[in-house]
Parts: sequence; C-alpha cells; structure tokens
Amino acid sequence: MAELREWLEARGLGRYADALLAQDIELDILPQLRDADLTAAGLPVGARKRLLQAIEGLSNLSDAAMQSRLESRPIVPTTEPAAEAERRQLTVLFCDVVGSTRLAETLDPEDLRNLLLSFQKVCAEVVQRHEGKSAFSSAMA
Repeated sequence: MAELREWLEARGLGRYADALLAQDIELDILPQLRDADLTAAGLPVGARKRLLQAIEGLSNLSDAAMQSRLESRPIVPTTEPAAEAERRQLTVLFCDVVGSTRLAETLDPEDLRNLLLSFQKVCAEVVQRHEGKSAFSSAMA
C-alpha cells in the first residue's frame, strides 16, 4: 500500500492514493489500468490523463527493469521544493514586416538594413516603454 502511495506522491498524484487503494489497485497492476478503470475509481479527467502518462512511462520499460524498479526503494524527489514559489509573467511578441521578401528583392541591401533597423528600433522602444525586455533593445541603445 505504501509503495503505491509513495509512487503517486512522487508524481504529484498522492491525493488519489485512497481512491486507487479502495479499488485494490497496487503497483503491480498499474500497467494494466485503462481510462475506464480510473473513471470507475472516481478520478477526474486531469488526474486520469496524468496517471496514464506516468503508467505509460512504466510500460515503456522492459518487464525485468520495471520489476526491479518496483521492488527497489520508493521514489523520492531529489530536490527540496522551494520555500516560496515564484510566478513570472511572460509575454512574447513577434513582429514582421509585411512584404519583407519583396523589399529584399527590390531594395539595395544597405537601404533594407536601415529600414529593418528602424523597424526594430520602434519595436524595442514600445517594448521598453512597457518595461519589457527586447532581443534587440541592447543593440539599439
């Protein structure tokens, strides 16, 4: 019982251990489980998908490797969780010059370079104005 609980906890699914244990599900039959089995055990869709992915990882191992893994000591996370989580917002902006291929065919290379540098400078200024970082902000400074 403890092995299944530890295996689930190591994958962030520990809260579903009781539901699986109530169905007499242990580590040895995990590779045989299907979505319908997990539905019958009362697991929500997200948990079923995550558990099936984790089980698939077990199924990809050879039978001997899986048995030795299941018989070995419990899986324990190697790093301690951070004391405080940090959330960062990331916004990615992609801008393109419409018809740039045609421009490259018709403009002198130096004129095209100057045009694209002007475009990049305007984009970088807008990004910086909103306290963002730009891939070409430092090149324009």
